[in-house]
Amino acid sequence: MTGYVRLHRSLIGHAAFRNDAEAMAFAWMIARAAWKPARVRYKGKAISLNRGQLAISVRDMADAMDRDKAWVERLFTRLKRETMIETVTQAGVSVVTICNYVEYQSNSEQHEAGDETPRETGARQVQDTEQEPEEDNKKIDCRLDDFPNRVVETWNTETAGTPLPKARPLTPDRRKHLAVRAKEHGEDAVFAAIRNMAASEFHSGKSGKWTEGNLGWLLKSPENFTKMLERSAPAAAKQSVPVEQTIRARQDQARIYRRMGRESEADELDRETERIRKAAGIGEILHRMPPNPTPQAEGRR
Repeated sequence: MTGYVRLHRSLIGHAAFRNDAEAMAFAWMIARAAWKPARVRYKGKAISLNRGQLAISVRDMADAMDRDKAWVERLFTRLKRETMIETVTQAGVSVVTICNYVEYQSNSEQHEAGDETPRETGARQVQDTEQEPEEDNKKIDCRLDDFPNRVVETWNTETAGTPLPKARPLTPDRRKHLAVRAKEHGEDAVFAAIRNMAASEFHSGKSGKWTEGNLGWLLKSPENFTKMLERSAPAAAKQSVPVEQTIRARQDQARIYRRMGRESEADELDRETERIRKAAGIGEILHRMPPNPTPQAEGRR
């Protein structure tokens, strides 16, 4: 691996890190992040990366840092809370986005690109990773990326149990279409159109008469999007019931994790639950499902 990345001295002593080891782990991620859009092969799976992203599993990073998995999970949780990274799952592998990578690496792009040959670029990921350049070099800002991620999560939640395919992290083209639809109708309209499509017997593929639907079909065409947005589908309102049950189940699971001392997993589950709740337009759930009574309790009644 050749070339270089920029690291500011303020990284040491940053409030997000409890010690220098955590700061060095973050620097390790920066050094291995893609310096331009690329296709990588990691653990036998082809993955698309934007500038400032890397594919890495918690276990592989723990091995590289000579730490246990819990240490890396706690670090990831803190970095996400500080809006320094974002993580999504793509093809079963975690993709880490270094927030604002482009801003503080932009001056080094000329040197870095010039120092590396296409073959050397293939070593920028960990072992078993190969990269192939892609065309667009887009700025990654995690705060801006939150909306596309919520759209994908909402699609996968609402269409669960239907023939509609599960959505993957949005490609640059789909992000462009999403931005146009959101500008035309507003962000809330995107979530409404998804719920209406999932509730439609025809467009969800439940009727078996049409099976060509997917998230790209909805976002690409203004006509398709408007058609789904204008549907007066009462069945769409029914989707809130299973979503509420999902939220309650996640809340209960988070409580179990905390009793087991697995705080980082509980915190991550809470954040995912909150995103699902907001995406589905459901108010805060105050009354959770009561636990099943024990046999002794049944006998005392």
